[in-house]
Amino acid sequence: MPGSNSGLVGLILQKRLRFNNRKLLNNGVVRGIGVPNYSNALKEHQQMYLHYYVYAYLRTDGTPYYIGKGSSNRAWKKDRGEIGKPTDPTRIIIIESNLSSIGAYAIERRLISWYGRKDKNTGILRNQTDGGDGGPGGKVGRVLSQNTRKKISDGNKGKIVTDEFRKLKQKQNLGESNPFYGKNHSEELKKRFRERMQLRPKTLCPHCNREFDPTNYKRYHGDCCKLSGSVSPKY
Repeated sequence: MPGSNSGLVGLILQKRLRFNNRKLLNNGVVRGIGVPNYSNALKEHQQMYLHYYVYAYLRTDGTPYYIGKGSSNRAWKKDRGEIGKPTDPTRIIIIESNLSSIGAYAIERRLISWYGRKDKNTGILRNQTDGGDGGPGGKVGRVLSQNTRKKISDGNKGKIVTDEFRKLKQKQNLGESNPFYGKNHSEELKKRFRERMQLRPKTLCPHCNREFDPTNYKRYHGDCCKLSGSVSPKY
């Protein structure tokens, strides 16, 4: 019957429309936070928070020996004591980009679990954690062995930091010797810093009745508040 056919066609078209709309929505979802990408405000949010990536260091045979999470030039800059980067820059690859911090950590953990760690005899990676717990420099969450701790302790015993050494280090960071000399943060970066600070949880000081972020509260308020009547000797 024409009526039933037209009804069936209409039902099929409705299902296709719903499927296409769902597909467009899924394509617009921001990886790592699950927010549809349909507004200028969200684009600004992406620029602010979706600047993380997951990277890998490859051996000459193409297998990865390190998986990490970073932003900016993190994959190409390593500090002393960290897993070294390949001498050949073509063996540094970006696996996923435009991620939130949480999304990048999740992918990092998944890949480390997939390839396994050499120190645990579970795989081929030189990572010393299971991922997702690294902070700036990638050192947070790293557990040092007792032997390593003893070496560090023995190496620091008997060291005396002289006033001459302190003045030398201070001089190295003054004026043109300072790496940031003559540079300024962009207004966009300053705005990003301000907005991040506003998102941090606040704690109310019972003595001065003002709210502060956790760092300032612990250092200058609570038991250390000037109005508490029992200021810590440290401050």
